[in-house]
Amino acid sequence: MLVAVLALAALPLSEAMAEPWSPSAGVRIGGYGFRHAADSSLDWQDCRMDGAGVFAQLDRGTPLYVQLSFDAYHATGPTIASGMDRLSMTTIGSAGVRLENPTPFWPHIEIGVGAEWTSLEIGEVTDRRVLPVGVIGTGVEIAIHRVRLGATLRVMATSLPEHGHEDLGASKHDIGASDAPHVYNEEIEFVVEVAGQATFSIRYDF
Repeated sequence: MLVAVLALAALPLSEAMAEPWSPSAGVRIGGYGFRHAADSSLDWQDCRMDGAGVFAQLDRGTPLYVQLSFDAYHATGPTIASGMDRLSMTTIGSAGVRLENPTPFWPHIEIGVGAEWTSLEIGEVTDRRVLPVGVIGTGVEIAIHRVRLGATLRVMATSLPEHGHEDLGASKHDIGASDAPHVYNEEIEFVVEVAGQATFSIRYDF
């Protein structure tokens, strides 16, 4: 009896795993930023980065998918004005679940880990290194035949150059010298922080 119950419980999983992999590929644009530590607002403009990327995806059945992505980000104007010029390239492998929906809108959740190569320049000091990165997010896609338009909000655990915000009387948009990252012995100090990210994508199912 127990064997029969276990067999019946495993049947849906085995059927899902028996589904063939369906490949797709896409491009996306977006950006991320860190929340200013000096205030309690939801202005995620600290060390703001914008960029674009490409990704390949494999879907198994309706709910499950895996994705490999490559994205390149560059510092925005206000970030450069704060005293730091940053270029980052990330490679992330992620897995997600797409919720079955009879409408053209397909919500999903995903989680992933990867690595970030970053080059940060402050004055005459340039620091290049590889750092870990993790993401978790949710979003939605609109299906138009084989084309899918998507929007995703993600939380990124990544590295932020350590810098202060001592000038609390200034506007958070007026970035002064007190915001410049800390440099010790020709090395820039990094701390692990959480960034907010938004992306917009277009994907084609082969």
